[in-house]
Amino acid sequence: MRPTPPPGFELPEYVVPRLGVRVGNVVDHGFGEGQLNIAWWNDELADLVKEGLPEVRVGVDPNENGSVKLTRGELFTLAKTLDSDADDASIFFFLCHVLLWGSGKRPRNNRRRLRAFTGSSVTGRIELVREAALAAREGERREAYSLLIRPGRAAIPYLGPAFYTKFLYFVSADVAANPCYILDARVAESLYDRGRGWSDISRKPARRGEGWSFSFNWYTDTYIGYCELLDRWALAASEQIGVSVAADEIERALFDGPPPTT
Repeated sequence: MRPTPPPGFELPEYVVPRLGVRVGNVVDHGFGEGQLNIAWWNDELADLVKEGLPEVRVGVDPNENGSVKLTRGELFTLAKTLDSDADDASIFFFLCHVLLWGSGKRPRNNRRRLRAFTGSSVTGRIELVREAALAAREGERREAYSLLIRPGRAAIPYLGPAFYTKFLYFVSADVAANPCYILDARVAESLYDRGRGWSDISRKPARRGEGWSFSFNWYTDTYIGYCELLDRWALAASEQIGVSVAADEIERALFDGPPPTT
């Protein structure tokens, strides 16, 4: 059976005090130039144009409104420019900024990710991303997510759930029902909580030392169960604190994790 949240799984207590201030905790969550490896990105992007990569550059001000930080709010705004008529360069421009926001200073596998959009593959892969974005905007979480995964791997090489749930999250931010949410290793680890929470959430032994790695190609049922869990928790938290709580506030708190134990 594919892992889904256990019945009766309740919102961790440490999350509640962090809710009700979405602008500060979520919309303004971002990074300045000193926290991002922008020079590396633009050198790589320029170098790969000769291999068919769309010609774009990245920065902290993608909407050209004077921003000094690349925030979730900036990505929400940028996502609104994408529609069924958006050209390949516009979609790739957005993709790169989501990757930049999610990567920080470390290049990680980003050169390989960029190469996935070079040569003869570029048109088909950008079209796949476009289809997933349109499905997410229709509130079709399951379809949007399942378009981007394959058994044991991602549909686009080196782009796994830690990235494409971010992409789907930003493009579906204005959906009235069934938007997508970010699920990455840090969120998954907080949900697992040493087996006290979602004890069967997908994981694998850590490469070094003891413990678990929560970098995983989540099953569609697992991801949809996670999104539905956050929806339920947001509604319950709104009633508990008397202020409207958005599900991504909970995701952000889970990403930060519980306070350190003494």
